Amino acid sequence: MAKTRKTLETSLPWHVDCRLTEELPEDNIVRRSFLATAAAGSLALLLLLLGCWLLYLGHSYQSDTAYWEQRIATGREEKDRLKNLQHRLLLESIKIDRAYALVHAPYAVHQLVQQLGRTRPERVTINRIESSDTAVVIRGGLAEPSERASRLMGGYVEALRADPVIGPLFREITLTGLDRADGSARLSFEIVLKFKTLRP
Repeated sequence: MAKTRKTLETSLPWHVDCRLTEELPEDNIVRRSFLATAAAGSLALLLLLLGCWLLYLGHSYQSDTAYWEQRIATGREEKDRLKNLQHRLLLESIKIDRAYALVHAPYAVHQLVQQLGRTRPERVTINRIESSDTAVVIRGGLAEPSERASRLMGGYVEALRADPVIGPLFREITLTGLDRADGSARLSFEIVLKFKTLRP
């Protein structure tokens, strides 16, 4: 009898099993649903973070664009101001150069013209006086025979060389041309007066 009781005690469970194993859902379905939900949540979080990052980049690009546009506008204003200043400086430098040329000219124009008029022979007319950095060119004419005109112009050149106002200004005074135009009774001449030093 004791043996039978012992067999019953070992074979029976220590409590009543009330589980309905056939009606419980499968573990695989719950696991799959959880994994799908977790994956969808992770993807949504990733997309949210990506959207926030894109918004940040867009705002950053807008800020940088506004900053550089402002810098470009400021630089354009500075460039225009410098260009105007450069133009004004150029005009002022031209005025200074002209004033310097007038002050440091080797001769006064009115004095040269007056002295040429005083030393000019009676029958000689001066038509043009041209000046360059190296010389003064006098062109004119006279109504004389060729031989007399040659002597007259030679004497005029010697008078210019000996003149106390004109002579010291030039290192060389020469008659470079004495020609008669075809069909004309007048001779045209050219006298070149070369400066001793170059004009500034």
